[in-house]
Amino acid sequence: MPYYTGTYKECQAYDERVSQAESYPNKGDNWDTPIESHTTPGRYAILKHPAYTSSMQCFDELPHEFLPQNE
Repeated sequence: MPYYTGTYKECQAYDERVSQAESYPNKGDNWDTPIESHTTPGRYAILKHPAYTSSMQCFDELPHEFLPQNE
């Protein structure tokens, strides 16, 4: 699945745009929740919706820096 990466503000704005456009039925529902990089503070990723583009950098898969770390 493709993901966009950017700042929290950019990812949150993308989520809000997609969520409003898709008219999610329940209050509090949204497209996706931005996740923070484990290696680069301030860098976030959000799932790309097939119908909405962004100027953020796009990756075909979630970069490893965003995957859960083994303890």
